[in-house]
Amino acid sequence: MAGKLPNFLCPSECVGQLDFVGLDYYWGINNFRITSIQKLINAAVGRFGDAPVWPQVFYYILKFHSRLFPDKEIDPQLQRIPTKAATTYQEIIKNRGV
Repeated sequence: MAGKLPNFLCPSECVGQLDFVGLDYYWGINNFRITSIQKLINAAVGRFGDAPVWPQVFYYILKFHSRLFPDKEIDPQLQRIPTKAATTYQEIIKNRGV
């Protein structure tokens, strides 16, 4: 880990023992319109085909973890999400140089 957790959650001998950082963030909404909320609910119950994508938040999470773990590979686990969302996130990674 990054060494920022209390010792009882991450003993000092565990600091820096990661091989990579896996992110599991994919869905989000930036407004409370009915259509956005419905898409989020659908994703929550396993209907991922039109899950809401909030690219800006994904980008900021990637940047945050890149700074927190500068020497580790950041793996956003894109193979586990629908093609539409994965394509959006791949564009963010490619265009923003994360």
